[in-house]
Parts: sequence; structure tokens; C-alpha cells
Amino acid sequence: MIYLEPRRTYDEAIIGTNEETQQIIYDYDKLIDAIMNKLQTQDDHISNDEAYEMAVVHIDHNIECMRPNYKHWPIIRRDTDDE
Repeated sequence: MIYLEPRRTYDEAIIGTNEETQQIIYDYDKLIDAIMNKLQTQDDHISNDEAYEMAVVHIDHNIECMRPNYKHWPIIRRDTDDE
């Protein structure tokens, strides 16, 4: 199974695993919160809006874009996704 790194940041967003496909499942909103928390801990001058935007961009450009490269890349589940 592939975990997002650093695990101390991202593990709090894990909501399960797909044992059939050997993929970790992360909740999108919890990932946003974890990234925002890390950003604002590193720099307390970052507003919530800025941190949110930075978190969305990070997920889109640094996490989701890796999916084609790995067969068992983690699943990022959004509330709007079907079970």
C-alpha cells in the first residue's frame, strides 16, 4: 500500500482501505484540513482563504497528478463521490 508522505501530516485524513485494490482511502476535506494546518503552523500570516487555496492546488498538482504513475496510488474520496 502507498501512503502519502509525510505520514504525520496525512494519516489523519485516512478513512479506510480498499483491500481488493490495496489502496489507502483519504478523505478530501480532511486532507485539506491537514494541509491547511501544516501551512498555518509553518507561517501564521497565511489566512484561511490562502491556506485553503494552497491546499487545493497542492492536492491537484502534487498528489492527484501522480495517480497515472502508480497502480495502487491512494484514493482521494470526496463527499460527492459514490461509494
